[in-house]
Amino acid sequence: MSRKVLWETQGRVAIIQLSNSPYNCVDDQFLQDFDRTLDEIELSKDIRGLVILSSNNKFFAIGKNGGRKSDEDHEEDLLYKILKRLTLYSLPTISIISGTAIGTGLEIALACDLRISSEFSKFGFYSHISPSSIGKECLIELTSPSKAKELIWLGQLIGAQEAVDIGIINRIFPDSRLINEGVEMANSIIQQKNY
Repeated sequence: MSRKVLWETQGRVAIIQLSNSPYNCVDDQFLQDFDRTLDEIELSKDIRGLVILSSNNKFFAIGKNGGRKSDEDHEEDLLYKILKRLTLYSLPTISIISGTAIGTGLEIALACDLRISSEFSKFGFYSHISPSSIGKECLIELTSPSKAKELIWLGQLIGAQEAVDIGIINRIFPDSRLINEGVEMANSIIQQKNY
């Protein structure tokens, strides 16, 4: 079975690619592969920064597939572990978001240190699915308790400019430059901070 999360290096930057075709749904194998990828990256002594992007420029990641209750409990535990690892990661992490990031997909982006997106990206949560405790904490830290509740409860997608205005996204770039800008940003941080 092919992996749903892949990675490669570009200089001292590890590039994680979300690759669960067609929409990058966050399911059990996706989470297992993500966790395994982080394990592999942490074993590499040359990595000094991390970027996360999607193999599909229309979808960063869009949340969870349905499943049995036992599967859902396992996925929740694994998701919590991954989000915690990202928030505590000792090196700079950047999400490069082209397309839609919704639900758990947005939580993954929020757990990173920085987020950049294309001008066409959309962000939000499903009104009937509450994000994890870490996802909520990240959202509140970046926005405000009131804005976080609005995004979670109403389940409305917002555009890239509004996402910048409320603090979810750091910068917007044209889609054609997005990946290069993200990797360049990671390299710049590595050089300035002497990681």
